[in-house]
Amino acid sequence: MSKRELIIALVITFIVVMLWITSDVYHARTQNITDQPSADILEPVDPNFDTSVLTQPSPSPLPVLTPPPSAPSPTPTFRPSPSFSTPVSSTSAQPSPLL
Repeated sequence: MSKRELIIALVITFIVVMLWITSDVYHARTQNITDQPSADILEPVDPNFDTSVLTQPSPSPLPVLTPPPSAPSPTPTFRPSPSFSTPVSSTSAQPSPLL
């Protein structure tokens, strides 16, 4: 790689990095600020683990997976391949001269 090609590659890389940084700063400044979380989210969590929840039955039972119905597989059929006839030259055929 010549010195000129190296300088061109460095200049293009510098321009791309500057555009990338500029677009990131623009995106950060124009991004909407989120609202404050509601009070029920900010409540402290009870440190005592409620084990009675583990012994309660689940509100909806797990679905039972059944295999799909088996359909009979199609019976293979024999399809004969088409027959091709070999070309036959006519009596008027002349060999072409070589160039």
